[in-house]
Order: sequence, then structure tokens, then C-alpha cells
Amino acid sequence: MNFNILRAVFVRNFVSFYSSLTGYAFIALFVLLNAVVNFGSDMFYDANLANLDILTALYPFIMLLFVPAITMGLWAGERRDGTDELLLSMPGSDFDIVLGKYLAAVAIYTVALLFSLVPNYILLNALASPDRAEIFRPSIDVGLFFGTYFGYWLMGLPMLAIGMVASFLTRNLTLAWLLGSWFNVVLAVLIGLATLTMYLAGVFGNLLPVLLEISDNLTAPCRGTLSLMGFVFYAVIIVVMLYLCMVLIGQRHWGRRGRVLMGLHYVVRTLALAVIGASAVVFARQHEVRVDVTTEQLTSLSKETKRLLTDLEGDRVVLIEAFVSPNVPESYLRTKKNLENTIRELAALNPSRIRQQIIQTEDLTKEATIAEDRYGITPREVLNRQGGKYSVERIFMGVSIRSGLNRVTIPFLDRGIPIEYELVRSICTVLEEQRKKIGVLLTDAPLFGQASMQGTVPPWPIIEELEKQFEVVRVDASQPIDPGDFDVLLAVQPSSLGPEPMQHFVDAVRRGVPTAIFEDPAPLLAGVPGTGQPRRSAQDQMMMMFQQPQSPPKGEIKDLWDLLGVDFASGTIVWQKYNPYPKVDHFNSEPEFVFVDKGSGTDRPFNPDDAITSGLQQLLFPFPGAIVWGDELPLEFEPLVETGTLTGTVELDDLMEMMQLRQSQGISIPRPGKPTGEAYVMAARIRGAIEKPAAATTEMSKKAASEETSPKESAASKINVVLVADIDMLTQPFFELRRRGDDPEVDVYFEFDNITFLLNVLDELADDSRFIEIRKRRRQHRPLARIEKETEKTREDVAEAIAESQKDFEAARQKEQDKLNEQVRDLEQRIRAENLDLMEIARRVAMVQQAGQKRLNAEVEKLERTRDQTIKEKRTEEKEKVMEIRLSYKKLAWLLAPIPPILLGLLVFLGRYTRESTHARQREKAIRSRQG
Repeated sequence: MNFNILRAVFVRNFVSFYSSLTGYAFIALFVLLNAVVNFGSDMFYDANLANLDILTALYPFIMLLFVPAITMGLWAGERRDGTDELLLSMPGSDFDIVLGKYLAAVAIYTVALLFSLVPNYILLNALASPDRAEIFRPSIDVGLFFGTYFGYWLMGLPMLAIGMVASFLTRNLTLAWLLGSWFNVVLAVLIGLATLTMYLAGVFGNLLPVLLEISDNLTAPCRGTLSLMGFVFYAVIIVVMLYLCMVLIGQRHWGRRGRVLMGLHYVVRTLALAVIGASAVVFARQHEVRVDVTTEQLTSLSKETKRLLTDLEGDRVVLIEAFVSPNVPESYLRTKKNLENTIRELAALNPSRIRQQIIQTEDLTKEATIAEDRYGITPREVLNRQGGKYSVERIFMGVSIRSGLNRVTIPFLDRGIPIEYELVRSICTVLEEQRKKIGVLLTDAPLFGQASMQGTVPPWPIIEELEKQFEVVRVDASQPIDPGDFDVLLAVQPSSLGPEPMQHFVDAVRRGVPTAIFEDPAPLLAGVPGTGQPRRSAQDQMMMMFQQPQSPPKGEIKDLWDLLGVDFASGTIVWQKYNPYPKVDHFNSEPEFVFVDKGSGTDRPFNPDDAITSGLQQLLFPFPGAIVWGDELPLEFEPLVETGTLTGTVELDDLMEMMQLRQSQGISIPRPGKPTGEAYVMAARIRGAIEKPAAATTEMSKKAASEETSPKESAASKINVVLVADIDMLTQPFFELRRRGDDPEVDVYFEFDNITFLLNVLDELADDSRFIEIRKRRRQHRPLARIEKETEKTREDVAEAIAESQKDFEAARQKEQDKLNEQVRDLEQRIRAENLDLMEIARRVAMVQQAGQKRLNAEVEKLERTRDQTIKEKRTEEKEKVMEIRLSYKKLAWLLAPIPPILLGLLVFLGRYTRESTHARQREKAIRSRQG
């Protein structure tokens, strides 16, 4: 290799491009087009994500316009000017010339990308910065941004090589540009296949999943992931195209007689090289290496996920089929992006065992029919707010995971569902031949639902959640409990057990059954009697119509507390003056909603050394009790969750009396209770062996005590309990809040980890810690904070105006109603003064009420029209202001982007014009001097 020749060719082509105004015009157009596509689209602002996803989707097709502009002159220009023979006569090899021209094209493209990168970074970072003072600090995900541009750079490399081949086939620059664009169409479609899936699904047929996998790897850097397969694929195309260029250059050495044979020879050699390259791509796919370069680790999988899926036992293949709508509301875009990224990463982690197919599905299409008929996946109606307009859309976000005859279907992945956890758990579930068993103790808490006089009560959502991972069995404590029937026992409100079931339950705990106990002195949300309250029988509702029902007897819950060495006040509720959501005034007025997080006033709200609570962010305990360690038994007491010290207690009876007076009589009385300033334990783990176990209380326990215990049984005979002083945290509202996630239609986003905490407890007790760390993980996308701030102010003003309009309407309606009531009362008084009979009084009053009601309805209808018109005007005003804000940033992007290349082009033009003018003057002066 002759580096001097290579450098000379490189410099000549690079300088030639950037010394002409045409080159800068192409670059200005390229940069402007990038800015218009990304920042000029309303989809960018609707998505509210500080990234270049909109540009990425169309970038391969933009390159069909720009790449030929770079490559069209590399060979066609030489042949048109007749300098190709001079170039080829230089003392260098064909490889030096080809490589020099290719590197020049790469350098030209790299500089053009830098022209695009700088203004896009400035504008995107400004949009992601909530305050102008922070505009110079990186507010975007820097790794994702530069990874995206690195992906753009990689896309251009093979396209430039293909464009060089096209340029060699003609001496006409226009035709060279057209050929360069046409030849790159196949690669552009392959790279942008995800964008075109809806239109080309029928064209590729069964090849679509394979092509989509290739496309995912080629665009992986644009999602912040560096993929070995993508690198190898691009490199193979570059090598093959450069070799083809050398073959085309080398034609001048072929003799006329053997020209056809030489052509066939090099065709075979080129095909052989392509086959070798394809083999390299397959090898890279089987030994895939992926690196997440994003700051927030948006695409990488957790270490536990990698361990689980890399070491899968057996040889069964798992197929992940995701049915996802191509267009979803802004509030679901992050969920869609996380779902697609996670599925791709899971398949790339173990491609021989995990296969994936993301199917773009719209309602009333063939794909929608397949999703519903095969897997029961149906579209979900969700609210979409675009500008100031609200609409309801039907979208798909479901996943089916199957292996052999085993299948797990997730009908809809809502915003708050941890996607990586759901997918990994489902994969492990379909590969398991036998699941672990969880026993659910049957108590007065209707976890499995029940029938009542008011109708059927549905099962608690915790049962459905547990059935996704465990085999759930019902445990009836009316009979002795066999520890071998399940791996872990869940007991919710065991204080409601009868005397004999309570003894059986206590015996099971004593014998070492891993048990999660949730006990609550005031389960107001759960609708279950508290620890110290009498039980309610199934016939209570019917008996209350005839006589006072007699409560069934309760077991002695103190036996359980004595066994565990704790004190649990049966009628005392803990409160705490701490509200992390100041917008919800309800939490200020009812401090019995106890929040536990880093701001609650304690250094260790969650035990960082226990897998159950490490990494949790916030828990809410409504009307909880407290756990007090007696320190009288040789057991290990490990607090898991503790409150701060702005606390106190209140007796349940006093609280209920206060609530009843407020509701029934509207009496405002001080809230009962007394401050204590103590940190209370909300949840604790209790483990260890008792030196002198209590005598067996049931026949089964006596028999077990007398029999010889196996080593396995002996090792498991230690007490292993997690005790939580609340059951309201397991109720439907928390599952609903978890499902909804970050709802932009609600001003407050609750970050409760209640469900995660519960599942962690059961996993840890079942000795199945596979999913604990995965479940805790959160991915944080960077939003357009500046746009959020500006539009939020507009929306708050509009919401305030609408609320004021609604308030005025209610006041006016009430005023009219009061007028009517006053008229009726006056009429009643006048009629009574006339000593008329009751029938006549009722008739006259009814006539006046009817006439007055008609007037009232007409007035209310008028007020409603006025109110609705005001709301419509405010909504229109909101939409116009939002669009005005967007348009201002669109104009800024369009103006800012092309300025650098235009300015540089003008400087180059002025410099060249100045040099040419100076040279012309000097030449004219020299001519005059010779003539003189």
C-alpha cells in the first residue's frame, strides 16, 4: 500500500467537494432536512421524548438523496473530465486509489454529520432543559444521542461504498446520482424495515421475521446499543463493494479475447466473497455482543436477566410474539419503546433459544384477527390528548410467549407494568415443567372472592398476579396444615380465624413453614374486620333484617404473637405527618395514610441489606398498625420498613366515632390521637429456632413431634416469617395505580412499590430470588422538559378557567334551585293559611313545582350551553397556544440548522473570489508591465 498515493487521492477528492458551493448547498439541504423531519413533526412533540426517533425512522431514505450527491463525482466526474487515465497511471495500486476515494467520501459524510449534530444537540438539549439556566448542562441522554449519530455514521458507510460502484458505471453526473440512489434502495429498505412493516409485510412473507431481526441489529446504535452483528453486516457490504470497485477498475487489464471468461471469473470471486461475508454475519449472530451506551441504560438487560436466559436448561425454543399498534398516544409511547427494546434484547441475548416477532397491529386488520383468535389479545380503549383535543383510541400492546404446549399471554401491558420482569417471568414460566406452590390461607379476607347479599365479590387482583408465577392452592386451616403441600404460605388477616384453625395455623408457623403474614388493626379499604373487631358471618346481612347476629368465635391471635416474640396492638393505628404529594390535600387531612420513603424522616426507611426491600422507593400503608419486638425469644428480628418520627397513634374506636360524626352530622371536631415521635416498624422479618418449643396443640403436630424428622425437614423447621402491619396495601387500588403508571391526565404520579414489595416477600420466602432484582428495575426516558413546562402552564391556566366556569355554573344552578325551593315554601305557607285539605295542597304544590321545574330546566340548559361554549373556547385556546409553542421551536430548528454550512460556504466563496480577483489583478498588472 502506497500511503502517499492514498493521501493524495483522499486530499484531492475531499478538498474538491468542500471548495465548491455545490457541496455546501447539498450539506445545507441535508442538515435542514434532518431538522425538518425531526423537529418539524408533531409526532416529536406528541412523543415528549428527548431523542431522535422520528429522524431515525426516516434517515435511511434521506440518505438516498444525500449519499449519491457525495459519490456521483468520485468516478463519473473523473471520466467526464478525462482525468481517470491520469489518475490510474499514478504509481499506486488500484486498492490505494479505491481506498483513497472511499475514505474521502467517508470524511465528507462525517463532516456533514457534524454539521447536523451540533445544532440538533443544542436544540434537543434546550428542549430537555426545564430552565434556561441549565441549557448548557447535558439534560438529554448523552449516550443515546451520540450513539444515534454513530448509528447514522455506520448507515452511511456501506451506502457510500454502493454509491461508488454506481458512479463507476457512467460518466454522466445526473445518471450517477440516480444509479447511486437506486442501488441503495434495497439497503435503505432493509434498515428502515420497521417503519415499512405495515406496507411490506405481505411482500416478504415468511422472510419478514429474519429481515426484521437484521434490521433491528442495523439500527441498534440509534437506540443506544452497539451490536456486533450490525458491525459485521455493514463491514461485509463495504468490503464486497470496494472489491467490486477494484474489479471494475481492473477491467482495463483484461484482454479482449478472454474478457467474458475474466468477467465470469470475477463474478464467482465476488459471490464467494459475499458468501464468506454472510457466514461471518451468521457467526456474529450466534456470538452476539451488545453494549448499552445510554446514560440511563435504556436497552440493557439486568444482570439477573442475562444470567437466567443465558443458562436456560434444555433445548426448547421460546417464541415471543408482540402485537403492538404502530401509532399510540403520547402517554404510551415510552411503554411501546421499552417493550420493543426489551424484546429485541431478550432475543439477542440467546438467539438459539429465544425468537421474537414484533407485529405492527391495527384494529380491524388481519393481524388483529390473529391476535384475538389465537391468543385472546384485544385492543384496549385509551384516552389520547393531542393539543387541546381529547379522543379515545383502540390500541394493541399485548404479548404471547410460548414454548411447546406451554403458553403465557399478557393481553395488555399498561404504562406501570415492569416490562422486563413480566417478559422474563413469562419465559421462565413456559419453560418450567413444574411451578412452585403458594398456599393462600382461607380467612375472612375474601382473596378468592365470595358471594354476598349485594352480589358476587370478585377475587382480589393479588391472586391473578400470583397465578402468573406460582401454582396457587387454597389452604383450609380447619384441618391440620401439611407443610409439604406448598413452598410458602400467605396469610392475610389471620386474626379472623376460628379457635381450631388458629391453632393449626400457629402450629404450621412453629414447624417452620415459610409464611407471609399481613395483619391489620383497621383494614378500612379491604372491608374486613380488624384485629380486635368481631368476625362477620356469611349470614350477617340476612340476619340483620330480623335480629342482631351473633359473631362467630375468633381464635387467640396472641398465641401467634407470643410464638413470634412480638407485640401487636389490636386496636391502635399509627399516623405520620408526612405527605410527599402536596397536591393531594386528602393525605394532609388524614395522616393515617402512612408514606415511607427517603423523605419521611428516617435514614433507613427500607432495610438495604435485605433483598426484599433494597432498592424500593416508596410504600403506602393506609391506617396501619405497628410491630413491636419483645426481645424475649432467641429469634432474629430484622426490621424491613420503618416510619419517620413525626408520628403518633390513634385508637380505632375514637377514629371511627370521629368519622361517623363528620359524615352523619357534619360536625367538625378535632382529630383524635396523640403524637409519640417514635419510629414504628411496618414490616419485619423474623427467623430462628426456639430452644424450648411449646407443646403440640393438635393431633397432627403431636404425631409430627413424635416421628423421626428427616435432615431436610430438620433444616426447614426454623421459624421463617415476614410480618406486615397492614392489608390495605394489597387491595385493588394499588394494582390499578401500578397498572396505570405515569398517567399524564392526572397531575400526580404515585410511585408506590406495594406490589413489588409483596411479590418480593413471597419470592424470598419461597427461596426463589430470580425475579426480585428484575422486578425493582426502572427505566427513565428523558422528556422534553421545556415543552412540558411551557405547555403545563397553559394547561393549568385553561384547567383553572374551566374549573371556574364549572363553579359558576354550579353556583348559578344552585341559585335557581334555591329560588324554586323558596317559591314552593312560600306557596305551602299561603295554602296552609287557607285551611285547605291535604290533597288540594299537594295538587297546587305539584303544579307550581312542575312549572318551576320547567323554568329551572330551561335556565339550567341555557347555563350548560354557556358553560360548554366557554369550555370549548378554552380548549381551542389551549390547542392554539400549544401549537404556537411548537411552531416557535420548529422555526428555530429550521433557522438554526442550515446556518453553519451556509456561513462556511459563503466564507469559502468569498475567499476563493478574493484569491481569484487578486490573481486576476496581478496577471493584468504583469501584462501591462510587459506591454509598457
